Amino acid sequence: MKQENILTIIFVDISKSTALYETYGDVEAEKTVNHTLSIVSDLLSKYEGKLIKTIGDGLMGTFPNAEIAIYAACEMQEMIRQDPFLLQKNIAIKIGLHFGEVLWKDNDIFGDAVNTAARMVDIAKADQIITTRSVVEKLPSILASNTRTLGPLHVKGKQDNMEIFEMIWQGKQADLTIMASNIFAAAPELAIVKLTLNYQDKQFQITEKSRSFSLGRNSGNDLVIKSAAVSRSHASIECRQGKFVLSDSSTNGTHVKMESGEKFYVHREDIHLHGQGIICLGKDIEKNSDFLIRFECK
Repeated sequence: MKQENILTIIFVDISKSTALYETYGDVEAEKTVNHTLSIVSDLLSKYEGKLIKTIGDGLMGTFPNAEIAIYAACEMQEMIRQDPFLLQKNIAIKIGLHFGEVLWKDNDIFGDAVNTAARMVDIAKADQIITTRSVVEKLPSILASNTRTLGPLHVKGKQDNMEIFEMIWQGKQADLTIMASNIFAAAPELAIVKLTLNYQDKQFQITEKSRSFSLGRNSGNDLVIKSAAVSRSHASIECRQGKFVLSDSSTNGTHVKMESGEKFYVHREDIHLHGQGIICLGKDIEKNSDFLIRFECK
């Protein structure tokens, strides 16, 4: 028996999940994936959503309306970024949403709206919620004001370009404190507002209003480190949507050690900084004690 309905479809994927298996091995990676999807599934239920199926390291679900779906998506992002176990592994998710007519068959959904929602999660990057005009038009003005257009984009399977939107769920722009109903509370404002760096006898502070902070061997950098292992323009730190992100652009890479003891090697990619830890440019932390940068997020 086939049944048609109009719903908001959500796809959630774990960002860079393949690297999890390479870094931690199958057992620990599977544990991490299951923990992440468990958080997302619980929130799906909390917001009256329906889990349709898991798809590899992600899932697909539906919500009765767009407003509830947005609240759920925002809290999913918040909860993943606040979970202590997932913080240690720098886990992030990406979310795609679309509103439209679906076709039900054998407890699964099909149709153009489902395909479009899947395209949105493909477009999304880590920590992003990407959606379409069909969702934004269904939102109350105070929620719609927390979206920003990414312009018309070509979406695979569509003849004409579609206008794509990002839901801003972090920082002051996403102060979603309105009450959707007596059971729906918006995502809390991000607690991290300042990053402090301590290097030798120097201290630097970076906030969400600061420009990009540069690190490297050249004298023009904000933090100059005179080490042969450090590139002229080695790395930068900036606040993106309330999160502090270190971007490496060096030859030798950057080593990061979190307060949990977890170690990361970052080479021409990004990493989120949280809590306390140590940064070392160009060399392993244990072999370069004279050039350690200690950081603390508050």
